[in-house]
Amino acid sequence: MSNLAYLPGHAPDSAQKSAKGPQVEDGYTRIANELYEVVNNAHAFPVTLTQLRIVHAVIRRTYGFNKTMDALADTQIAADTGIPRQKVNPAKHALIAMKVLVLSEDGRKIGINKAYDQWDFSARPEKKAPQRKAKSDGDTVTKKVTQSVTKSGTHKRQKDTNSTDVELGAPKSSRNDIDFSEFAADVDEQTLRDFAKHRKAMRKPLTQRALRSIVKLAKRCQDQVGVSVDDALDVAMASGWMKVEPQWLINAGYGKGVISENGAPACPHADILAIWDETCAQYKGKAPNLLDWQGTKSAEALAERWAEFYNVEVNGKVRYDSLESGLAWWRMALSRIASLSNFRQSDATIWDVFYKTRFSKAANGNLPTQSGGAVR
Repeated sequence: MSNLAYLPGHAPDSAQKSAKGPQVEDGYTRIANELYEVVNNAHAFPVTLTQLRIVHAVIRRTYGFNKTMDALADTQIAADTGIPRQKVNPAKHALIAMKVLVLSEDGRKIGINKAYDQWDFSARPEKKAPQRKAKSDGDTVTKKVTQSVTKSGTHKRQKDTNSTDVELGAPKSSRNDIDFSEFAADVDEQTLRDFAKHRKAMRKPLTQRALRSIVKLAKRCQDQVGVSVDDALDVAMASGWMKVEPQWLINAGYGKGVISENGAPACPHADILAIWDETCAQYKGKAPNLLDWQGTKSAEALAERWAEFYNVEVNGKVRYDSLESGLAWWRMALSRIASLSNFRQSDATIWDVFYKTRFSKAANGNLPTQSGGAVR
């Protein structure tokens, strides 16, 4: 890694990108033809267009990174497909019900069920036809009124309920209706509506008072852990929690890092992911969003490299000793790596390139290529 101390600091010019169009050496998604043909067959795979796009997004985010499953947030799938996030969730769960998509044991990762003979399209949610309003006629009304009057008149001990909402058939009290606008300054309304559905599915429906408490906890997560209120609630839904607390997110691997033993500040994951998009994305694909990145082994590896190179002298010069100089060094380093044909032709991705040996090989142009061996 010593040769990275004086690498040129300019990023590769995007104008130099090949004019030949998309090339497999710039990255590709490997999938069995048999499975891909079934997915694209309208008779073998009778799903909606929205569901089909979600399946393709999952394939890209899993097989495209040489993985069978991954933790994919609804927001990420929405960004990949252009489908509104509120429509992603029900379509995704319908695909899970059909056994097209499967979840990991802990429920945090999702992937394609390759055993397509297990797909069950009879499990698709049926759209209920709107109920037709019953036609009222004189006989019917007279019968209902007669029964009501007779019932109340016959049972002398029955309480007088003629003046109540129940007796008059009025709608139920709205005392349990939730006013989502109360939290407009803190969280997106659709996130709250999704969370309310999540709680209802767990048979623990929300009340206004309960939601106030949950939003208050989510705001603590933002202050103490560095995860936004929306993202904290997204994690809670993905994890099957009825609420979210700062310590839960920390235990799950989310949140701000701490000062390392050598005095390095917390790894600026969001900034380095942005630098990756500026330097390496054109060859290796864009970085995942921060919510999907946090808590992974790859994020741990990046944090280790950040701390490892902090305040280290190479040939009498310190690589970096502050957040500002650190980001400048990482921009230089990733620009240099992205300029190497060895890196472009390798099977390296953002998910593995920050591991100690892997990163050293990337910097020195010694990564094995997808066809084996290293480019010289």
